[in-house]
Amino acid sequence: MELTDSHTNPAYETHGDNQPDETNFHRHASGAEQNNDDNKNDLQRVSGENENKKVVFIGSGDMTLALSVAMSRACLQPVVGSRQPDRAKVRLKEVAIVTTVSEALSQGEIVILAIPADHHHSLPRQELRNKIVVDISNRAPGSSSKKDLSLGERLQEILPESHVVKAFNTISAYALQHGNIQGSREVPICGNDSRARAKVSELTRDLGLTPVDRGALRNAREVEDIPLAFFPEWKVAGIMTLLLFVFWYIFMLFRNQICPNIDSGTEWNWEVFQIFPLMNTQYAMAYTATCLLLFTYIPGTIAAYLQLYRGTKYSYFPNWLDKWLKSRKQTGLLALLIGTTHGCSAIFTQIAWSVREEWDHQLHFMFDLVQSIPGQRNVRSKLLPTQHASSLHAADDDDINLYDLAPVVPQELPEQGRKNNELPQG
Repeated sequence: MELTDSHTNPAYETHGDNQPDETNFHRHASGAEQNNDDNKNDLQRVSGENENKKVVFIGSGDMTLALSVAMSRACLQPVVGSRQPDRAKVRLKEVAIVTTVSEALSQGEIVILAIPADHHHSLPRQELRNKIVVDISNRAPGSSSKKDLSLGERLQEILPESHVVKAFNTISAYALQHGNIQGSREVPICGNDSRARAKVSELTRDLGLTPVDRGALRNAREVEDIPLAFFPEWKVAGIMTLLLFVFWYIFMLFRNQICPNIDSGTEWNWEVFQIFPLMNTQYAMAYTATCLLLFTYIPGTIAAYLQLYRGTKYSYFPNWLDKWLKSRKQTGLLALLIGTTHGCSAIFTQIAWSVREEWDHQLHFMFDLVQSIPGQRNVRSKLLPTQHASSLHAADDDDINLYDLAPVVPQELPEQGRKNNELPQG
């Protein structure tokens, strides 16, 4: 197929001398170079802007080191103020400028407090005036802030002329320092001043994290509860699993041990309780795993019928159904764990009983081999009493009772035989 003029690529159009027109090539090449130059200029401009941004730290602990490393990667300049700058330089000299607290506070608008909350009262209030103070401290385990003020609110009372923002208290220092944050990158941010929250949100984006505006500083009570929560996603599934296991365990106890003894009308047979710890646990795990698997799919079915009833899928579910739907993943994993444990335990239990029976068979087989060796039958005959020996000779090899092959030592030996180590004749 020949290309007509309408199918000709303008970049490959030829003139009278049949030479390619290089004008378009130079135009596209110059455009690409110009775009690359613009991108480089943008990167240099952003890097230059970030290099001029200085973030002040008070404290030289693990969180200061982690945030300083992250800010260095983002072309930000961390300035650390310490009471012992010479000691802090040994640890932070490669990633931050280390100086005194007073000198550090004069070099930046955003100040990150990386000190325990017990030392907030010793902060220089005048030097922190009109500055954005970021509180990254967390409460001690076991304490509650639902009724009391949060650490951020208490800090705002200590620094009434500063703009306190709660942030970065939910991020791991190790993950932040090494840059391998595998979990959520969300950083809850709350404060009473909207401009201060916007500044901290911009800093969070520069670090490659996702800011989440949580509003006023009173919401720091909920934010401070996040690091202390122990597997919050597993709460519903864990409670459901525990209740099911206890129910089925008690049910099997009544079914297999208590009710048969009551129905018999005689004295209790305590032998049935010998299998109580093992077998009842096996049954309880099997029934619990089955119910958990069932409860994994039930909430989705209920939600589907509810949407059909309402005629739309853009509606909120009830609170109990919403929590149930969110716990389906954990419920399914627990069902898999308990089912696998039940299967392995059942297999090992069956193997234990089979090995015991096989061991008995092996002992019987060994006695049979001993009996089949030539000359061993006569020795056995001498070791057995007369009536047992006669019956042993009369019986066929396959009909021998292997338990009769155990040697029977005579109670008394004649004096002459005892001296000569000879056995008496039958």
